[in-house]
Amino acid sequence: MILKMDNFKKKIFIFFKLPLFLIFVSCEQELIQVVEVTSPYETVNDKLKQVVKPLGVSALREFYAFNNDNLIWINDSLIFNEKAGNLIETLNNAENYGLVSSSYLGAYDLNELSPISKDTLLSSVFIDFINDLNCGVFPDKILTSPFPAAVRNKEELVARLAEMVDTSSIEEIIFSCSPRHSQYITLLTALKKYNLRTKLVADQVNVPSNKKDSLNYLSYAAKALVIHGFLDSENVSDSVIVSRVKDFQFEHGLNSDGVVGTKTAKLLSKSPFSYFLSAALALDKWRKKDVWSQNRIDINIPGYKLRYFQNNELVRLHKVIIGNVKAQTIEILDSVEYLVVYPYWYVPRSIINHEMLPKARKDSTYFKRKGFEILKGRTLVDSDNIDYNSSFSYTVRQKGGSSNALGLVKFIFPNPSSIYLHDTPSKKLFKKEVRAFSHGCIRLQDPLDLAYVVLEDDQSKYNKEKVRKIIENKERTRLNLNNKLTIYIHYTLASVLDSSIVFHEDVYNKEKESLKVLKKMFQKEIPLQ
Repeated sequence: MILKMDNFKKKIFIFFKLPLFLIFVSCEQELIQVVEVTSPYETVNDKLKQVVKPLGVSALREFYAFNNDNLIWINDSLIFNEKAGNLIETLNNAENYGLVSSSYLGAYDLNELSPISKDTLLSSVFIDFINDLNCGVFPDKILTSPFPAAVRNKEELVARLAEMVDTSSIEEIIFSCSPRHSQYITLLTALKKYNLRTKLVADQVNVPSNKKDSLNYLSYAAKALVIHGFLDSENVSDSVIVSRVKDFQFEHGLNSDGVVGTKTAKLLSKSPFSYFLSAALALDKWRKKDVWSQNRIDINIPGYKLRYFQNNELVRLHKVIIGNVKAQTIEILDSVEYLVVYPYWYVPRSIINHEMLPKARKDSTYFKRKGFEILKGRTLVDSDNIDYNSSFSYTVRQKGGSSNALGLVKFIFPNPSSIYLHDTPSKKLFKKEVRAFSHGCIRLQDPLDLAYVVLEDDQSKYNKEKVRKIIENKERTRLNLNNKLTIYIHYTLASVLDSSIVFHEDVYNKEKESLKVLKKMFQKEIPLQ
């Protein structure tokens, strides 16, 4: 079906400016030409095959019926009205929303279409664009997640758009129909700034590190900084280059020391467009998630950061150490139920078998020297009386204290993978830029500071002084929370810090295929305005 306007109605519309009633006429061939907008959200990759289509004729019928079959985007002079102009500008800059601008109007020359065809087409892509903003473009089966999915009703969305289109601006409609995650909103705002600065160019320059080419590395860095929008010209002083390198490092979660080391050189050598893809993927993942709790612990695995929120306000920010590539930290949605102060460390069987027993077989005093206790059931066993070359069916635990692998406190959120947050005696590792060193659990910098705030917000009977007294007395103590605290451990390649976008490397290579799909979507040059 398609909308048509006969000569008689044109005359009425032009000379008497009466409301124009649009008529749906069965014409499948014309519909295919005008309404079915080709989408780039598809791939030949069998594993990631996907096609996102416009919502179709029934949605258009409903959309126009609500508005008494009047034209939406065409004015009395049979040209686009102001709202249509705003929509077209938004669609042509869809990359500001992490979407593909060419998927909406890119296949059409609007000047060749009749007024009704223009109106129909614009309504179709308007509905499709808002639907993409609302629901995302990746199929749910591709972006697997332990987090509850947002409930999206496409029929209700169309009805909502039909109601709003006459009275609200395009900006107001987009805001009203977009996800309400604070993470999504801040990332969207930061991405627009990034796009404006970099123009999303795909250019790149191979930057050597300061050790690889000590004479020329700064000049190459300057060329890359121009591409990334941190410099207007490469002909600047070394001190300016170093200052801009620090800005680039902040944007990529590195130590802002201005040194073009191996990691900084590697990231400078990539194009702005490649980082944009990470942000686009992050936005799409947020679109599919339900809104998170206002009081929460939020850990982004590749960002190596923990954020603690109260009433959606950031209260504390901590560095974390995540699982190494062979013992990856997984995404988790759970609730912190209690803390343990001055904890034992019950050593996982895999660590006992693969790391400890080989050492104990060479040195029978190994466990005792390292402060470990050996138990048979709940009974302590003298480690000197054990034959480490025979079958080892004992439990191994480390005594509490600052040298304990778990440090002085751990945060427990019961889960099948036995993942938890804990202190660590290896403080120097927090100075590293890439912090994937653990066996899967999450090591936390300054954990007692987080514990004090969490207990205070929970109105616990255990205040700061009582916790310090427990540690002083070396008493292993469980501190139950009055209210469970939701914890989200997620894997997101772009986030926001101090209103600026921050990109994270795909440390576990989990998003390789998804990024390939996105790159295929954005294969055409992006004409940002």
